[in-house]
Amino acid sequence: MSNSANPHDTQMADLLEQYLNELELDPLAQPPRGLDPEMIETVQKMNAHLDASGPRPKFVASLRNRLDREAAQLGRSRKAPPRGFLTLPRWSFVAIGAALVIAFVAFALWATRPAPVSAQALLSRARSAASDLSNVGVKSFEMQQESYDVLVDDPNAPPTRETRGEMKTWYAGPTRWHIETQSETTHQPLYKTIQIADGGAQYDYDVTNKTVNIQVAEPSSFPSPSVLSLDFLQQDMSNCYSPRIVGEEVIAGRAAYKVDMGIAKCRSASAPELNGPHTLWLDKETFFVLKSEIRALNSDRVTSSFRVTSIRYNIDLSDDLFTFLPPADAKVNDMRPKPAPSQTEYQAQLSALAQRIGFPIFAPAQSPSGFAPRAPQFNEIENQIELAYVPADAMATGAMPDQDSISIIEKRADYDLVRNWTDGAEQIEINGNPAWVRRGDFDTASGLGSNSAVLVLRDGVLISISSFRVPLEQLLHTAQSLETVPGSHAPLANPTAPILQELRAQADYPILIPTYLPDGLTPAPPTQNQIEYLRADGTKALIVQFSKQGTGGMEQEDRFRGKTVMLANGRTAHQLAFEPQITILWWNQDGAYLALEGHGVARDEMLKIAASMSATAELGETQAPSAAPTPTPVPAPSFTVLRPTWLPEAMTITERNVSAPTGQGAGIEIRFDAHPNDIPHDALTLTEFPQAGVQTITDEPEMTPENINGRDVNIIRRGKDCVTFYWIQDQVFLELRNPYDLPDAPGQVRYTCDQMKRIVASIK
Repeated sequence: MSNSANPHDTQMADLLEQYLNELELDPLAQPPRGLDPEMIETVQKMNAHLDASGPRPKFVASLRNRLDREAAQLGRSRKAPPRGFLTLPRWSFVAIGAALVIAFVAFALWATRPAPVSAQALLSRARSAASDLSNVGVKSFEMQQESYDVLVDDPNAPPTRETRGEMKTWYAGPTRWHIETQSETTHQPLYKTIQIADGGAQYDYDVTNKTVNIQVAEPSSFPSPSVLSLDFLQQDMSNCYSPRIVGEEVIAGRAAYKVDMGIAKCRSASAPELNGPHTLWLDKETFFVLKSEIRALNSDRVTSSFRVTSIRYNIDLSDDLFTFLPPADAKVNDMRPKPAPSQTEYQAQLSALAQRIGFPIFAPAQSPSGFAPRAPQFNEIENQIELAYVPADAMATGAMPDQDSISIIEKRADYDLVRNWTDGAEQIEINGNPAWVRRGDFDTASGLGSNSAVLVLRDGVLISISSFRVPLEQLLHTAQSLETVPGSHAPLANPTAPILQELRAQADYPILIPTYLPDGLTPAPPTQNQIEYLRADGTKALIVQFSKQGTGGMEQEDRFRGKTVMLANGRTAHQLAFEPQITILWWNQDGAYLALEGHGVARDEMLKIAASMSATAELGETQAPSAAPTPTPVPAPSFTVLRPTWLPEAMTITERNVSAPTGQGAGIEIRFDAHPNDIPHDALTLTEFPQAGVQTITDEPEMTPENINGRDVNIIRRGKDCVTFYWIQDQVFLELRNPYDLPDAPGQVRYTCDQMKRIVASIK
């Protein structure tokens, strides 16, 4: 046998050295591809004999004697050593060198080896896997999991509602995947969905409601089942959890690290059931989350969990799994951008739509100046026509319409739709048809604000023409040029306001209205589930909402239980306040759900209204909501504006004058934005009004009074978070709102209570 090492020997030695270097940096490092399996086994066995106190003396002595003997034997005979516990593969001279390297590195690792792998490192690897599966060598997988959640106000009490679900996932690439889910919530029917990406398109099929949304399949569109995404852990681990590895278990046949996250430090006020002790089980090879459990804060009851029941990695998956054809009975909304048609093609497409839609449709006589049409679409889910005009320079890109575009939506009108879409808009007339305009306040620099819109009621169809950036005057010109598309349905009658008797005849629950009202309030015509009461100046003072018991919005969520109050008629109601000048009461009565929302109405008056509700009372004379006047600049406030002298971080400050809620005087809104150039988001906001311009609520259930720098301040809390502060200072009403803008943690306020109090103390 030659005394020189052959190329294979040299390659093995290089791979071994690479592996040992990686182990020194990361005890969980995987062996490099191509390294001899017996060598891998040898290294791993040696590592197993090393612990935090160093190599065991007997092992060290045995290793030294074995190496001495094998070195002597190889030096005499040049023959391969016999196999044994630390016998290396039958390599010539490289064998003794490799064995010596192992022995040397074993002691080096003992002297300088890092602490055992940390929980933070595991979570980092898990997030890396969630963001890109190739980071952990996963090209495909098939997985099944089951989940359980409770929705409760007190997570330590028996759940009033719970959800159990199952999910199946097949993944063959960022744009080729298939997910099937089904879940069932207490008192609700089974809910099923199927999501499929075929490499080009993504189909979201709501099986229960028989609707399909289609969009372009993007590499980032994989919805990452919770087993992968770690969305709930994307906030700063060191601030929100104290993770530690507490053992290993087998989940779905896979070895997994068990990581105790501890109790959440970043508490959720809206979902307190998620604040308790949290435990994760991470696949030791791929770092997928194989199991997750959250328990109640003061008991051992599970409030949220999921568990993978089976999983296979890097397998061949049939192409049939990634093929989808919308069912014939499903409503389809195809949101994929279509190529810009020629004018002739566009007219032909409009005419084809017009012949199959059950209401007239309209289009501008010619494209708005500087714009070109995208192909018209019919959204079957919303039963509406959708037209889009994009800037001419975007014609060739096929891009989706954006803030620079003009959007036209056409929908068969009913009274509720007209009231909802035109709420707060200024009424005008266009070509003899009722119309409304709403001038938006979109700010190009910050990306914040609302769009401008022109709405036209014509032949039983409500048409909305809107844009964020296009001036209102150009939208009006487009509205004036609307023409009926050839082949359209015959004109329909415009809707009229229903009367109370009609609504009562149609409803399968009693419709109750108040028999007591404060002076000066007049009802607007009722809609299907709501009656508004207006002041003489047209502002809303009271909103009455009604529906069948069990279907009301706030009765579905225990977090809206609020403060229990007793009405004069002996009924129990729930009181909440989301703004200092707004009071909400809701309760059940005679099979109906009722909610009262008072704007600037005193609490004792709200209680009187609630106690007077009757199922037989008449509504009396109504008045249509007055048209909002053309927006005019709000004058500057008459008081001296107060400003903070301390802020928790560098911020951009913007100010705008605003009208007081009761219409008495003007105030100012000051926004403090830590990242003004980002996409639309919440910001720290200080609003000030003359004291006479606001009617405040002082007994909100989650409100606590506190003296801050000599000021009597009311603090509205959600859990332990301080959400809103309001107080009177120098005869000025001030409201300071904490933004829900914590980085990487949606649903969490940005600033601590101590920071907010320091801001309040600094205002002068």
